[in-house]
Amino acid sequence: MTEPALRPAVIALGGGLREARNERGIGLRRLADMADIRPADLSSYELGQRAPQDTIVAHILGALRAPQQVREHLIDLARRSHDRDLIDRTGRA
Repeated sequence: MTEPALRPAVIALGGGLREARNERGIGLRRLADMADIRPADLSSYELGQRAPQDTIVAHILGALRAPQQVREHLIDLARRSHDRDLIDRTGRA
């Protein structure tokens, strides 16, 4: 059985979630506890292995008290997680 191809939006979203968490200096288990989700689920989101729903992303970012621009960008990526191709015109790396 072959693994499904990773979608660019899911990979970008995972990196963005990890970056937002690291910028706050919060460990993965602590954030999972703050957001009331399983650490394994949060880890799979950050690694780009699973695409969380936009409401879950909003909840995680709310727990992090992420800036509005970060929230908007990552929630948009979550909404576009099923796109096979992604062109990110925000200028964020």
